[in-house]
Amino acid sequence: MKGEPRLHAPHMSQGVCPEHSQELRLFCQDDEQLVCLECVSRLHRTHTFSSPSKAAERRRDSIRSMMRTLADQLDVDKILCGEALAHIKAQSEETERQIKEEFEELRRFLRGEEEARIAALREEEERRRWRLMKEMGEMDEAAATLERKAGLIELEMGAGDITFLQNCKDLKQRVRSCLPDHALSSAALIDVAKHLGNVRFRAWEKMKNITPYIPVVLDPNTAHRFLHLSEDLSRVWDSGTSTDLPDTPERFWEYEEVLGSEGFCSGRRCWDVEVGGAEIWIVGVAKESCERKGKCKTVPEEGFWVIHHREGRYSALTSTDVNIPLQTDQKLQRIRVELDWERGQVTFSNPDDGTHLHTYTHLHTYTHTFTERLYPYFYTQCKQPLKILPVQVSVCVSV
Repeated sequence: MKGEPRLHAPHMSQGVCPEHSQELRLFCQDDEQLVCLECVSRLHRTHTFSSPSKAAERRRDSIRSMMRTLADQLDVDKILCGEALAHIKAQSEETERQIKEEFEELRRFLRGEEEARIAALREEEERRRWRLMKEMGEMDEAAATLERKAGLIELEMGAGDITFLQNCKDLKQRVRSCLPDHALSSAALIDVAKHLGNVRFRAWEKMKNITPYIPVVLDPNTAHRFLHLSEDLSRVWDSGTSTDLPDTPERFWEYEEVLGSEGFCSGRRCWDVEVGGAEIWIVGVAKESCERKGKCKTVPEEGFWVIHHREGRYSALTSTDVNIPLQTDQKLQRIRVELDWERGQVTFSNPDDGTHLHTYTHLHTYTHTFTERLYPYFYTQCKQPLKILPVQVSVCVSV
């Protein structure tokens, strides 16, 4: 009934074995549980025991240690958050500066285009004004000549009627000859359509020459602290000194690696990397979940499809035990990386002469195609930059 005290079953009593109703006097270290003497004789004969007080104290110490570890980890996380906050501010300021520089460059270009177009307009205006003024001068001279001739003809028309009628035909002919041969040119006006027609499109069309398109842009948030990236995020090199960067989850921490900013999970992609004089480098693709903090090999089993260059030798690692030398008769200046996500292929070639270097397919180590997003991958230990090359952009008008 409501209000009556609740009675506990004997097996629920604290300190009493629920199976044998005896006092729990020992702690089985093998099974991590309290036992009575009956339990020992039946189920725990070969196990190791301690007193409940000692077992409890050890576990209290263990829990206290866990709590200290958690507190320490929380302190570390708070420090990392503080570092990330400071880095966010620095990132924002630097990015804003670069954005302003980029748009100022565009404004300089547009101002130059504007000045060039206005100069062309002024030049045409001056040319047409000079031409018309010249024609007007010629017309003034013709008008003076006409006036003199008209005076003479007027005198002849004052003769007697018989004489006038005898000379009338000749006078008409002379009047016709006085008509001026100067008339306003049909192309006298400024060609406004030439200066204003599609003016924005023409400027944009020219802009492709000063705004190269880079198919792969590096992600500074993934870059190892020894790596330095160019302002346009198209080049990377080993600076040789550590930069104060927060250890965020996406950043590579063990090796000098960096990813592209955009990952791909469909379609076909292609980009060229200028390796030039760099002596130690790796380029290719890596899966999104690749190891970023610890040590691992850049092989397909670990989520890397790449080619290596070290000590003048080029190779592809198809597994931890298989290193395939790449056959080439020359020092490669550029590497073309082609990703076909649906077919599960990554192909490397020399874009300078079209020589095929290596193709990874799912037949090498996997029995399936790619299953997650893949990112362009770069590794270098050299001060000579790896550079992602821009691609040619064409402007087409579709009608």
